[in-house]
Amino acid sequence: MGKEIDRADCVIRQNTATVRNHIDDVGMRTTVRVIGHSNFKRGLLTPKIGQSEILLSPKTRPSMIYVPWLYKETINRTTHDVFKTARRFSTSFPKVKFYFQTDDMIDDMERKFMNETGLNRTEIKSWFSTGYMSVLFALDVCDNVVCYGVSDVDYCRREPQSQVGYHYYDTGKDRSLECSYFNNREYMVKGGHKFLTEKKLYARWAQLKPLTFRAPTWPESAFNLSGEFESPYLSVYRKAKEDGSFASIAIYAKSVIENNPKPLSNAKVRRPILKKSHIIRRPGGLPHRSLKKKKKRGR
Repeated sequence: MGKEIDRADCVIRQNTATVRNHIDDVGMRTTVRVIGHSNFKRGLLTPKIGQSEILLSPKTRPSMIYVPWLYKETINRTTHDVFKTARRFSTSFPKVKFYFQTDDMIDDMERKFMNETGLNRTEIKSWFSTGYMSVLFALDVCDNVVCYGVSDVDYCRREPQSQVGYHYYDTGKDRSLECSYFNNREYMVKGGHKFLTEKKLYARWAQLKPLTFRAPTWPESAFNLSGEFESPYLSVYRKAKEDGSFASIAIYAKSVIENNPKPLSNAKVRRPILKKSHIIRRPGGLPHRSLKKKKKRGR
């Protein structure tokens, strides 16, 4: 699979997912790294992996790093640590260009999610996954998108004993398993990524855009969607609203939510669509016009 990935015109990877020791499976080339803003500093300030593989090595570094904001907040682009770090890196590592969303683009993604799901992320205290932002980015700038390693929404139900790790490069015995991690986050009333809800959106988008999935290939049943948008979390949300428990659910401090990789303790509910748009073709190498490039400063 690695050779197939490396043959693509553009290879997009997420956060600091390493290719070392996994080249046969995931390839080596990287054109764009999409690094969620909350992962930016702690990922790239680690010289062993972040700076060596992502910023220094000509064989593995991307030509572009795109930093999407994963949740809504007021951003000071002059003083925020993420922007300050990007400015410093753009000087120290001139071969890699850094891009950010404009404020309008951030607002547009919030509206898009609400229009398609009916959910207000501020109310449910959720934030986008980097994978979700990567798919949106790819659909916006590429003519054809193939996602590798993304399972469909019903995969864990079909494979309840799956031992697939949340990260392919995490092989430790205490690693998070994909299915338990996805389900834990999806069925929390407040907080966390809503991975399965995002997967349902991917399935809707794939009906309208050239979006396919490999390793694993999604079954036809994953795309049999019609009517109003539904997802596991929407059932959780509605039940919590109906029984009055939603308002009483504790809200975790941002720092705890962002930095805790283990399942969070939050009230759960037992387990009980996309607007058509065209793909804009752009000359190769040009970023979306709504991506803001950080200007370099002198040393």
